Amino acid sequence: MQGSLLKEVPPRHFSCALHFFSFSAGPMPCDFLIVDADRNFREALAIALRLDGFEVEAVGSAEAARPAVDAGGVFCCVADAHQAGADELLSAASRAGVRLVLTGPYADLLAFAGRRHPGAVLLPKPFAAAELVCSVSAPGRVALGAR
Repeated sequence: MQGSLLKEVPPRHFSCALHFFSFSAGPMPCDFLIVDADRNFREALAIALRLDGFEVEAVGSAEAARPAVDAGGVFCCVADAHQAGADELLSAASRAGVRLVLTGPYADLLAFAGRRHPGAVLLPKPFAAAELVCSVSAPGRVALGAR
């Protein structure tokens, strides 16, 4: 069972008073699998995408993301290319037919990671959720959600 729990968080701890937490009993189909060690970035992106109506799973490591990729049903994997285990996760996701979006704050290292994963979209940080959605539903690509 997957759902969202709306929890109030004191504003002194976060920039907004509401924060979404995800919970699930196991890997579920999703539009976006966000893999990033930066919790604030990961959760802010997940909230923005959920508010736009997408199913999102957000995890903090490549190891935590692997069960979702292996179970199938992931449309797009958005991963920080510089974190540990990212190469193995991205290779597994690519073999499973998952669209890849590589992110990172350093353009030169991002380009290097992009050469290892041809066909992946490179999206330097920071970026808006709308940029992410447009990058995976650009002309020549299957419409987002049409799995």
